[in-house]
Amino acid sequence: MASTIVVALRRAVVDGLSGLLPDYGDRQALVTYAWDPEARDSLQVFTMRPRGDHSPAALRAGRNHRNEEASFQVVIHVEVAGADVEEADNRALEIGQVVEEFIADHKSNELAIPGLNWITVSSWEMNGGPADRSAISQLIYTVSYNARLT
Repeated sequence: MASTIVVALRRAVVDGLSGLLPDYGDRQALVTYAWDPEARDSLQVFTMRPRGDHSPAALRAGRNHRNEEASFQVVIHVEVAGADVEEADNRALEIGQVVEEFIADHKSNELAIPGLNWITVSSWEMNGGPADRSAISQLIYTVSYNARLT
């Protein structure tokens, strides 16, 4: 087993969200593993900033299993041309609801990642403001999880 499951878990969340997010006219949110600076898309969902801790599951002879308590962020970046910040925030929240429901529906390793015990949205943060002829909102979820590793 890998030293951490964070890469597999981030990929599973990205793959699971692809195709679930609402359309906005001719635009669908770009869902990527990490920020894509080349995309030039004003509607992106991506993961970032993984961090975690390992502790021994038991002290005994032989190989120790490890408990992993970790988190990563899911960022919803929205830019809406000709809108105010409230409209951008509402669009980010609409997408955020899909993210929250996906995590809630897969809370007990329905993502089929070996060692994963549970996953949950543990906190959120919203940033935004006016931009040149548009408004920007970023909704950042912290997704926490627990796993048992060998």
